[in-house]
Amino acid sequence: MRLNNQKVTNVATKKELYNEHYYRRLWLVARNIKLGRRKWLDEISLTFFRYRGKILNSDSTEFVMPEIDDLFPDQEMRWLSHYMEADYSGMNPRRISRQWQRVQLIDLYIRIKYSKLAHHIAR
Repeated sequence: MRLNNQKVTNVATKKELYNEHYYRRLWLVARNIKLGRRKWLDEISLTFFRYRGKILNSDSTEFVMPEIDDLFPDQEMRWLSHYMEADYSGMNPRRISRQWQRVQLIDLYIRIKYSKLAHHIAR
């Protein structure tokens, strides 16, 4: 989406993130990104730093980027390992994360870096 010739990316709402189908598709995309768990923080930070568009909430207000190091205090990213775990079938997440702001940033990262894949998540 573009606004005044500037690229615009919308942030997923908590309601969207916890829709079981959206959550599963997001999880599948994130799981298939070939990054080690410790590389995710660097990759997310660099992607947001390099992004030259606007990031908006669903009500069209500007999204206030949280301090990533505060949101992900564990530099080892153990939380990400738990987030990426599959259930016994291997096709679904083992658990639903209660850390919705972390999931929101993963979703935002995918929306910015892999915008074509992001369209499939929201279908």
